[in-house]
Amino acid sequence: MNKGDKISAIKNYEKSLQLDPTNQNAEEMIKKMK
Repeated sequence: MNKGDKISAIKNYEKSLQLDPTNQNAEEMIKKMK
């Protein structure tokens, strides 16, 4: 992932949430990036 690649980062956090729906950090980071 390149520095500043928000689209890929959001996709990775969303994938993380699918694997672990209780991952609050991923949820918070998605909200911050959108």
